[in-house]
Amino acid sequence: MLAMKPLAWLWLVLVLALPPPSWAKQAPVELAMVVTGTVTLNPDGSVKAYAIDHADQLPAGVQHLLKSTVPGWTFDSIKAAGKMLPANTRMSVRITGTVTATTKQKVGGKKVEQNTVQIGVADITLHCPPPHAEFSPEAGCDPNASLRFWPEDKPPTLPQYPLAAVKLQAGGAVHLYLDVDSAGHIMRAAVGRVDLYMQVPRPERLRKLLGDAALQATQDWQFSVPTAGPHALAGHWVVEQTLKFVIAGDHAANVGDGQWLAYQPGPDLAIPWASADAAAVIRLPDVLVPASLLPDPHAPPLH
Repeated sequence: MLAMKPLAWLWLVLVLALPPPSWAKQAPVELAMVVTGTVTLNPDGSVKAYAIDHADQLPAGVQHLLKSTVPGWTFDSIKAAGKMLPANTRMSVRITGTVTATTKQKVGGKKVEQNTVQIGVADITLHCPPPHAEFSPEAGCDPNASLRFWPEDKPPTLPQYPLAAVKLQAGGAVHLYLDVDSAGHIMRAAVGRVDLYMQVPRPERLRKLLGDAALQATQDWQFSVPTAGPHALAGHWVVEQTLKFVIAGDHAANVGDGQWLAYQPGPDLAIPWASADAAAVIRLPDVLVPASLLPDPHAPPLH
């Protein structure tokens, strides 16, 4: 993963017709979208060329946002054997939005809810290929410079989906921060925020259930640490990992790249040891934690 130098955020305002949220209308609503693509960097870390996957299918406002910001991005330069190199790599761009106003308009004789949304780029992650993939040093993207789950042929242990959350048909995103030592072990872990995909009677209880389940799973996690690149000399690494708890069939479970996901944001929790290294936080791809709906005990038996 390559680090990005600070950039000036560009915010745009657009009007969207969003899918009906799973919570009451009085709840605050924020949006998130992941856009993927490829980028080629110059030796100084500036963007030489880029391509967005299925760009023509993205909302016009998102297309404009990316065209206005991507060319000006600058990443930490890449070195191989002391030589500055360009890099060709995959990237994930997370775009967030805040609903600032909601109005109703008539479209084709029907009232349609329109949402005014302020959007901006939240973060960018560059992904090197896995070590077993063919790699040319001239490409400038060394997979050994990335922090990854270990063993690489086995997915990380998933949390146990809380039964109470399944009964509520509720899910959410747990944003974890992990302090990883030089051997790839987790020294400490903390929940930074828990966002919910629906409104429930006691949201603070659901947030604690999901957060505790996520922390429990990290006890079995181990990482392969960087042995090359700018992160190789660090004595430890602060990792941001998001676990998305989703119920099968729910809207949140079916959101793909380039699509909006609406959620109710949770409070940001203070993590002093993560905040101190905020500039060097390594963000890993999100992990999906799926669950099936419980059978209805009142449903008639199947014959």
